[in-house]
Amino acid sequence: NSTEHRGKIELQDFNDFCLDSFYRKRDRGSSKPGVSLLMGRREDDSTEQCVAVIFDRAKFTELEAADWLHINLHRFPRGRRLPANRKQ
Repeated sequence: NSTEHRGKIELQDFNDFCLDSFYRKRDRGSSKPGVSLLMGRREDDSTEQCVAVIFDRAKFTELEAADWLHINLHRFPRGRRLPANRKQ
């Protein structure tokens, strides 16, 4: 959840990830400081993926965060989705 000091943009559904696999790391691929990634391991295929992007509100406005995401979204794979009527 976003707070007074941090804004969070969810890229994927948290329910698709193993609960004990979440951790946060600094985004070394960003050209601007103040970006962290919430990482997790998917339950369906065990790949590690970015679940959410966290922005330091002291360094990013909401508009700047949206612009950053638009430029960088291609860096983050989205998990594969099975049709709703099919189970793995």
